[in-house]
Amino acid sequence: MSMQALVVLALLVVAASAAPWTSLYGMSSTVALEAISTTTGQPVEVSSSLPYEAQGQGLATLDEELGIYYIIGTNVSASNAVKLVGVSVATGNVVAETPLPFQSSELIGVGQYLAYDSIRGAVLAVGQDFTTNEYILVRVAPITHKMTRLAVIPDVHMLDVLGGCAVYDPSVDTFWIQLALNVTGDIQIKFYGFSAGDGQLSNIIDNPEFVEAMVYDPNASRLVGLGAEETKTGGLQRTLVYFDSATDQFTVAGTIPEYQNVMSDVLTIDVASRHLIFLAHKSNSSSFDDGAAELRAIAEAYNREYTPIQSHIVRKARAAAARAANELTGTTLPSMDLVQYSLHAMKVMAAPQACAHFPQCPWSIKFANPQSPSP
Repeated sequence: MSMQALVVLALLVVAASAAPWTSLYGMSSTVALEAISTTTGQPVEVSSSLPYEAQGQGLATLDEELGIYYIIGTNVSASNAVKLVGVSVATGNVVAETPLPFQSSELIGVGQYLAYDSIRGAVLAVGQDFTTNEYILVRVAPITHKMTRLAVIPDVHMLDVLGGCAVYDPSVDTFWIQLALNVTGDIQIKFYGFSAGDGQLSNIIDNPEFVEAMVYDPNASRLVGLGAEETKTGGLQRTLVYFDSATDQFTVAGTIPEYQNVMSDVLTIDVASRHLIFLAHKSNSSSFDDGAAELRAIAEAYNREYTPIQSHIVRKARAAAARAANELTGTTLPSMDLVQYSLHAMKVMAAPQACAHFPQCPWSIKFANPQSPSP
């Protein structure tokens, strides 16, 4: 798509009260863009499979104004060649491709992060630089392919976070990512906040509510996410968590019963309906006894006295061991529902099945919210 065509798209957004592509979108396991029905949970293909062999879970972002869905695409057969790929949700055409100086780990996309900077109209990306072996933050102008190296990520001790959270908060112009630290044998996952303008590391904070996915809520000018808490029976329960970037305060607003297992960092928001949308497996028990047994087995496998919630953290931080953990516990691949949680009613409003086995589900989802016309 030419620059002129993109300008036309932008003018359409300004002229209309709602973008013509308003919908829920996702990137399938075959790396094809899909429009997803929130009623049935089922997809309609927007694009054919893109010429990329792999993508990372949750590794996507959306330019809602122009309707461009971005992923990090990887071609393993081409020495793990990594590119930032933009796909038009209106046409399914690839409209932007920019090579990234990243190298992939054994698990594709792990250790990489992506978010859209709506203030500058650019994409923020983090990955391991193959020339220096450092983790770096870059800003990419997808149309011009201009890349600006903003920062070297400090304190990374070779512990990539499986499904690590990444989110941009325009209210404070901050890009938040999750990094895992090995502090004398104690694995901790913290949030690192970087200025999207100059890449300055502005804050490092703990994650007391065990948040593993967040999205910006423009109606409340804050981040909202999925956390976890340990139950009296030793299992996990999902929580709804608000985060104020200005004060670094987490607030638990409620619980989300029956959905212990979620696809990490696969979360979006329908601003009009005030629905959080995510992929999760519905447990047979509201107390999550089934999950407690699995987490205890993982703790034993690591030969450490971890609590269930600590085991969950270790499983995420030691991404390379994730497959082994599943093998040790005999874990089956569960189905996933497209859960829609109302921020008004504070309950699940709908949850149609999205896939029978989670690898068949979209690897990322984003809601293209309508943009307000300029005054």
